[in-house]
Parts: sequence; structure tokens; C-alpha cells
Amino acid sequence: MRILLLAPIHREKEFLKQKGKYPFLKGQGQQSWVEALEELGHKVFVFKYTDSILIPNFVRIYLQDFLEKLIPAWYGRLRRFIENYYFISFENIFKNWKLLTIAKNAKPNLIIISGGVTPIFPQTIKTIKNDFNCKVLLFSGVNPVTSSTLVERVIIREEIIDMVVENDRGYAGLWKKMGAKKVIVLPISSVDPKLHRKVQLTVQEQEEYGCDVCFVGSLTKRRQEILKSIRQGQDRRVGDDNYSLKIWGDILPIVGLQGELKPYYQGTAFGEKMVKIFNAAKIVLNFQPVDMIHGGNMRTFEIPGCGAFQLADRVYPDFLIIGKEVVLFKDIFDLKKKISCYLQDENKRLKIAKAGFDKVYKDHTYEKHLKKLLSQVK
Repeated sequence: MRILLLAPIHREKEFLKQKGKYPFLKGQGQQSWVEALEELGHKVFVFKYTDSILIPNFVRIYLQDFLEKLIPAWYGRLRRFIENYYFISFENIFKNWKLLTIAKNAKPNLIIISGGVTPIFPQTIKTIKNDFNCKVLLFSGVNPVTSSTLVERVIIREEIIDMVVENDRGYAGLWKKMGAKKVIVLPISSVDPKLHRKVQLTVQEQEEYGCDVCFVGSLTKRRQEILKSIRQGQDRRVGDDNYSLKIWGDILPIVGLQGELKPYYQGTAFGEKMVKIFNAAKIVLNFQPVDMIHGGNMRTFEIPGCGAFQLADRVYPDFLIIGKEVVLFKDIFDLKKKISCYLQDENKRLKIAKAGFDKVYKDHTYEKHLKKLLSQVK
């Protein structure tokens, strides 16, 4: 099958350092999609819809980074304005011409659109679909009511999208209410065996990354409150709070980092560095988005894929067996209690980590998820 993938570049400053070695940043989910699809025997053509056309990429990337840090609130408003008036942008007009040219060469049987698309015109996707009689899939991992783009809402309303692929059953229902013809619940985030794995750490790496409890992820206000709470005060009812905590993650300019967490903050982490952190920690925390009730984020699979013990607030039981392959907590008191419990009971902790590792490698690799997905595309 000839597949045209429309997707963004995440962490663009880091991607520049990669110097074109891969189409996406190594560690970004879309890079794993490409590799898994090629392993399955498909030809993948990539169009990175975040790339600049009229100015050099590095100029745009550093300018955006500067503005986001300087005027975060105003920059957010500017981005929303650009999104809503995408059709009058000269940059987007040239970008769509380029996409049509790539499509003519690719002659796709299938188009996959990675969620968050703003610069591609609905008419462009419709034209490619009609010219090559191909199916169009939208991969989404967010709540469509709060986070879908205007372009996505239009292509759903005009029935250009044949299928939405979601990783949360609740989100899937919302897509249906918005007019999606077909929605399936299948995690678009999975385990990449080439990346998420058990690794042998050096003494220096164990010293740098090793800790009792760690968290890696975007440091939203809610997540910072949870992390701050587990370090506040001593509670004799839940055991000794004297354990090491290390935090890695992106700090949103409009949120900032709370002062109480600064002693624990270690910077950002993704890709190979994140894998080493998970291998070095005894307990890895995972906090789902507030409105993701029946699904799982990327860490749901990445943590056990590295052989680590996962302690999360929610995980859909169809993905991992609660209590056997992952442990959940109900509130801050319960989180403290379970951190203390599983730090003391190493055998039980390692048993659950091993079961989670076996499960994700058996059922939740990118290759297996995509193979299952493509079997449903007719």
C-alpha cells in the first residue's frame, strides 16, 4: 500500500540537530509509525505540515520560541487567529500546492493525518482523495471538543474523513457526535522495540538518572500540584516519605515551574534519555489528561516497554490489567501510601513491572496496532 502521512514535527529545535537523519525526531510517535508501516511492507510518503515554505525553518522555529517565552498569552492568541484564518495565509497556499505535487508523485492508496493539523485546506485533502480514490484517516489522541482544530472540524463535517482513530473511548463518542462517519478505539501510541526497551546503564548514567520515584512529561499546573503534594509534610500513616524524587518535563511558559519543585527538576527528557530514566527509576509516575477517562497516553505503554514499574491515576483496563500489569492510585493519600508500599516490596514491584513489559510487547507495539488498524480499512 502507498501511504501519504501528513504530520507535524515536535520539538523542532531538537529536530534541527538531527540534520535530516529521520523524517521525524527519533522518539516522536510519528517516526515510529513510519518505521512500523515500512516493516509491514508499505511505502510511506511524508509531508511535514509544520515545515516552512517561504522562510528557512530555523528562522521560524527560533522566532516562535522567542515570542512564546516573551509574550506567552499574546502568542497563544496569535496562533489561534492564524488557525481560524488559515485560508488567507500565503504560506499555507504554497504549502498546499507543495502537498498536491507530492500527492501526484505518491499516488496514495491511503492518507493518514496526524491530529493538530491547521495549514492544510480541506479542499486539498478532498482533491487528493478524489483523484486517487483513497481513504483518509485522522489519528487523534485528544478531546475533539476542546482540542480539535478548525480544519479538523471542517473535514469531519464535510465527510472527507473516512475514519477517526482514537485512543480513548470517551473521545471516540465525542467524534461521533461531531459527525465522524466511523471511529475506532485503538491506541496511536505504542511501544517501539527499537527505542523502548531495557538497557544496561553505565555507573554515571545510574547516578545521573537513578531515583526512587520519577516523572517525565509536560508539567501542567495540575501535575505540578500532585508532585508538590507528595513531598509536602510527613504522614506517619503512609510510612516514610524520605525517598528520592526526580522530575523531567516541559515547562509551559504561561504556567512556569512552582518553587517547591525546583530542587527536584532535572530538565527535559525524551527519546533515548527518557528510556534511560525509566530504566534507572524504581517507580515511574503517569498522570493522564483530566478528561481522558477510558484510554491511555503515550507513557501508558512507554513506561512498561522500558521494563519499569508504572504507578498511574488511570489506565483503561483493556490496555493493561490493573493490579497485575500496572498499579493505580485514587488520590494523594493513596499515592503516598502506594509509593511507600512498592518501594518496600521490591519483589512485588518487579513482578508487576515484568508483567507490564510482557503485555505491551505482546499486544501493544506500533507494528501490531497499525496492522490491526489497516485490516479494518476497506
